[in-house]
Amino acid sequence: MPYFIIRVVVNALALALSLTIFPWIDIRPMGNEPLAATYVVLGLLLGLINAFIRPVVLFLTARLVVTTMGLFVIVINAFVFWLLSVLLPNVFDVRPPEILWIIVGSIFIGIVVMVMEAIFGLDSPLEHSGGQGRFYWRWLNRLSPGRRNVIVENMRVAQISNTIAQYTKDVAVDFTPLTRMRLFMQDLLYDGHVTVGDEPLPAKARMLMQALGPTFVKFGQVISSRAGSLPPEWSAELNKLQSEVAPFPYAEARKIIMDQLGEPPEQLYADFEEEPFAAASTAQVHKAHLHDGTLVVVKVQRPDIDVTVKADLNVMRDLAANVQKGREWAQDLDIAGTLNEFADNVLLELDYTNEAFNAQMLKQNMAEYEFVHVPTIYPELSARRVMTQEFVKGVKINRTDKLDQAGVDRPLLARQFIRAMIKQVLFDGFFHADPHPGNILCDLEKHQIIFLDMGMMGNLDAEQRLALGDLIWSLSQRDGREIAKTAISLSVRFKPGDEQQFITSVERMMTRYSLASGGASGKANMAGIVNEMLASMRRAGLRLDPSLTLALKSLFQAEQVVKALDPELSMVTAASEEVKVMLRERFDPTAIAGIVRREAMRAAKDVVRRLPEVPEAANKWLDQILRGRLSLFVDTSDLAKEVDKFDQSLSRNMALLALSLIISGLLVGTAIATSLDVPLFGISLRTLAFVLFVVAAGVATYVVYKLIRRVL
Repeated sequence: MPYFIIRVVVNALALALSLTIFPWIDIRPMGNEPLAATYVVLGLLLGLINAFIRPVVLFLTARLVVTTMGLFVIVINAFVFWLLSVLLPNVFDVRPPEILWIIVGSIFIGIVVMVMEAIFGLDSPLEHSGGQGRFYWRWLNRLSPGRRNVIVENMRVAQISNTIAQYTKDVAVDFTPLTRMRLFMQDLLYDGHVTVGDEPLPAKARMLMQALGPTFVKFGQVISSRAGSLPPEWSAELNKLQSEVAPFPYAEARKIIMDQLGEPPEQLYADFEEEPFAAASTAQVHKAHLHDGTLVVVKVQRPDIDVTVKADLNVMRDLAANVQKGREWAQDLDIAGTLNEFADNVLLELDYTNEAFNAQMLKQNMAEYEFVHVPTIYPELSARRVMTQEFVKGVKINRTDKLDQAGVDRPLLARQFIRAMIKQVLFDGFFHADPHPGNILCDLEKHQIIFLDMGMMGNLDAEQRLALGDLIWSLSQRDGREIAKTAISLSVRFKPGDEQQFITSVERMMTRYSLASGGASGKANMAGIVNEMLASMRRAGLRLDPSLTLALKSLFQAEQVVKALDPELSMVTAASEEVKVMLRERFDPTAIAGIVRREAMRAAKDVVRRLPEVPEAANKWLDQILRGRLSLFVDTSDLAKEVDKFDQSLSRNMALLALSLIISGLLVGTAIATSLDVPLFGISLRTLAFVLFVVAAGVATYVVYKLIRRVL
């Protein structure tokens, strides 16, 4: 009741203040009632419209809100104010042009109402106020089996905008002297409910992501993985997104297990703990025992998470695409492409059959390392939304206090972790793409590194692995020119740029890092160097392949783990050393002989596969021989015809050339003979030479004419 009364009073005060200052709209009293009573009625009516009609309008126009990047909210506010004037036509006196003053007045009133709501603590965000688990998501998920569910997306836009508005107003008041008044009003209005209150800004940012739902929690986790570039208080709060998530009821988990595996958990397992021992943004984990006594964990996806996550991702994709249109900075950053990559990875993580396959593949690749353990997956007890895997004991790999108490050799553990990641990225080309401390544990008894959550994995082909290895080697050598050239070879151009300027900027950067570290490459920070290099690449119009970007992100996260374990160890130096060690191990005489045998076997298999083609090829060759034209690789029968034509043309031209030379000789000879007055057979040689000269000149003229015709 206090909330309702204060809401009406705040609306009435906001309207009175706005319309008093705004001169183009006048308010007339209702009947014989005083003007104050009219404002109270207006406040009540405005509250009802905002509570029941405005959400419907926002739901129906959510796509326009996204397309206009929020500017359409002005139109919604104008509609609300217009509706208020229509419901009470005898109260409002709007001067012409009415539509203009309604729009401007609605903006003015909306700002005043928002400020007063913030001061009086109305619409304050509550802890754990996310919308997940509500019954209507399951119903909405059935409306459209396609890729886009417009109704769900519109509802999510409305929820997201409302949640962001609540937190924005709360944070804004924190920077004013009115904080105490707001806290007092929150205690009065939300008795029994916990508000975010006077929590610091980083904590409110974390709570906002939790309130927005799993998609934004995952986004926050990605940001927290770049903890090196964040202030400590922000890093600490965002790291809580890795584990501090409220669980959902066991009844929901049991229903999901039955839907996915066909039987209830009490029949599938010898025992099943109803209370989850861990909860994450997309799932929670229960302990259980198999019928043979094996201790396992059962990962159960949050109910109906797929419908909201897909809607969020589609809305974010649309928003990113709109932002990128016509904005050079957004195109340079390729925010649409980056978001699409993030969305694709999130959707892959929602399918646990994909994660089960990834875990089995990683377990096989890491089998040669005794210091690495990947939990066993039980496919018969796993499905798209449920996964059963071996229970493992361990602590987060960055819990140095626990590691020290257990006597773990942290520098050795750091090098082992680097070796495992280098093998995955550079040798296998199949790597854990999200190795933050929440996904990497350490067994305190066996001192093993445990990889968890293989929902997001990266892939690199052989050429990309070699180029990335070259980049790491150049980093260890502090060779700026080679680093730049390698980066260019790994990139695609998206706009004109100066490559030489990029090379020069990278050389300067490496010189600066070298001076800052006293000339020791071992002190080089891989994340800092590569992030600065990527910024230079964007300025030069270059962009890395998404697979390589994911690999570098994975190595950045690994570097944070290494720093926690051994602050003196450089990721760059250790990685290059591990590459050399692993190359020596893999390319000894026995290994080389094995590679030769394998490649020879592949070549022999290729020959065997081509054997059925030999008779057909031989028949074609015989046909060509019988036609008088042998074709070794291609059918040259048409080419032979063209050669014949060329041959005939060449013969004719050669004959004309020979005739031309003869005529030229006759012309020269007769020209000389005309100067001699000697009798020959009773005829003067001068006269005979003249006749021959005339004939030769005529023939020469004809030959020249034919040659000109042939050329033209």
